[in-house]
Amino acid sequence: PVLRELPWASLLDLALDLSRASCADFVSMNENDRTQLSLWLAGYFAGSAMRPLLDTDKVTAAPAALAELCAKSPQLALVGAE
Repeated sequence: PVLRELPWASLLDLALDLSRASCADFVSMNENDRTQLSLWLAGYFAGSAMRPLLDTDKVTAAPAALAELCAKSPQLALVGAE
């Protein structure tokens, strides 16, 4: 599904509450949405760690690595998965 079709995404809101997203949601996304969300997650975690570095190799590898982790543990919260 696309991001807006996930059960925790309100169609009336312009913002998505990623605190309710699970690894199962991530695995069910199409490749484009997984890539976009992975980039957002990289920025989210880098910002919380106050790291102003964008490692493009890690960002490129992140969707597949996160999908592998999520396939093993679909119940994990997505924001807490990295």
